[in-house]
Amino acid sequence: MKRSMTRGRWWGAGVAALCLWLAAAGGAQGGEAFATLEPKTSREGYLARLLINEVPFPGERGFVSEEDTRTAMREVLWVLHGRTKLVPAGYKQEEVGGTTGTNVLDFITARRQCEGFMRDAQGGLAMEARVEARVEYLLKLANSGSKPGRFANLLNYAQDLAKRYFAEGMTEADVFAELTSIGGVPVTGRPYSWMAGQDIYHPGGSFVRIPDSLRGLLGGNRFFTLQRKDGTQ
Repeated sequence: MKRSMTRGRWWGAGVAALCLWLAAAGGAQGGEAFATLEPKTSREGYLARLLINEVPFPGERGFVSEEDTRTAMREVLWVLHGRTKLVPAGYKQEEVGGTTGTNVLDFITARRQCEGFMRDAQGGLAMEARVEARVEYLLKLANSGSKPGRFANLLNYAQDLAKRYFAEGMTEADVFAELTSIGGVPVTGRPYSWMAGQDIYHPGGSFVRIPDSLRGLLGGNRFFTLQRKDGTQ
């Protein structure tokens, strides 16, 4: 079975023209930031940056609404959680997630999985400079102006989602959990891969594309479930 691959994003170029006026509008009043992230080397901060990197923000290609972007963040996390804790009967963990591991960070940093995220030579959490640059740019936009807006809302949501995950596990509903069949093909339900939302991309193997009619396109990403093995539920 072909290894499932996710695709990293570089959305930032589409934001610049829309938001130049924000940069000159002044920072958060009283010196308090409207949006903050945990350190990038912490597990909570690292996961938050992955969620931010994989979805569009206002003004970027693929942005539909705040709720669409938030839902996409949740489903990206469900993919990682599923590869870690919910491997379907009949599959090996490595078939589903491209590696084996005991936590979501193993699957974020595995080779050829989440573009732009990796381990450094010492085994520490690392990311490409372009990812850090986009996150810093979004933080700058979020903390400009006189009050918190959509950028701050989405950045804080990503960080809160990451914190809650490590404290409590998955607490948010999975919109794909109850899928049983797609186009007559029996499926396991739950998402197990995501890629850029263009038909030319497919992880291959037993992955099944979730169509638009079943909300399979979220935040500019196409989500995929798995074909159910005979005799499994």
